[in-house]
Amino acid sequence: MFHCDQKGRFRKDLLHKVWRFAAGMSVTGILALAVTQTDKVILSRMLNLEQFGYYSLAITISSMAIGMIVSSVSNVVYPKLSSLVSIGDEGTLIDYYHRGCQLMSLFLIPTVVVLTFFSYAVLHLWTRNDAIATNTYPLLTLVVIGAGLNGLIVLPHNLQMAYGWTRLGIYLLIVAIVLLVPLMIVGVYFYGAVGGISGWIIYNGVIGTLMILIMHRRILKGEQWKWFVGDVLPAVLVAVFLNSIAYYLLGVYISGWSSILQVLALGVIALSTLSATGLSLSSIRNIALKRVLGYE
Repeated sequence: MFHCDQKGRFRKDLLHKVWRFAAGMSVTGILALAVTQTDKVILSRMLNLEQFGYYSLAITISSMAIGMIVSSVSNVVYPKLSSLVSIGDEGTLIDYYHRGCQLMSLFLIPTVVVLTFFSYAVLHLWTRNDAIATNTYPLLTLVVIGAGLNGLIVLPHNLQMAYGWTRLGIYLLIVAIVLLVPLMIVGVYFYGAVGGISGWIIYNGVIGTLMILIMHRRILKGEQWKWFVGDVLPAVLVAVFLNSIAYYLLGVYISGWSSILQVLALGVIALSTLSATGLSLSSIRNIALKRVLGYE
């Protein structure tokens, strides 16, 4: 049996080492909660119950699809990022960071793009109600775009946390609260729910871009362009191109097919988009060549 003669005691030195990071994480959590609930508070106040119900349905679908992907990839990548930062292996960290971001793009971008182009078909298949699908699909299209933009910067934010750097996230969240509220109010006032969500998309696009540019002036300097051009852009271009063709050929017909044919068609489009997106990303392509095709 293990015996310890030393009694437990409160150690101020350990608290002193981590209190800034702990306080930063607490403030970040509070501000993030405020930002993520802003849209719901504003829209619930300014929209009628029916319109808010359509918006809530769009949010539910987006959370199920996008939220699951983002949290799953983040939970896998973040611990390794922290480990590499702690041992100071920057070369391996850079490689793993970009591979993680490409993994996020592999699953996130095809999901966002397919739901964007085929939002009506997905809603019609799920609800079997023309009115709900007609009123909800523009909102779902915009919501998944905003959620996708937000999801792409989760791993860069995780990298900041791995370095114990919480200040940038706090500053950007404060800016978000100051700018997002009036932007959404104006959008809802003039264009309804579509205007409000459009304001949220603008916020995510601007804040995400600023985060990447500012972060990589301090952490992994110079890697921002590889993130934009190597980790994200190829996946976006390929997924949009394929789904543009698929929508042109099938978009107006899918909702009139039987449920089985709709599922098959959407499944083929999704798998084709996922496969093509993977081949467009260097790290995923290399894995495919090594493990599937047998190339070195």
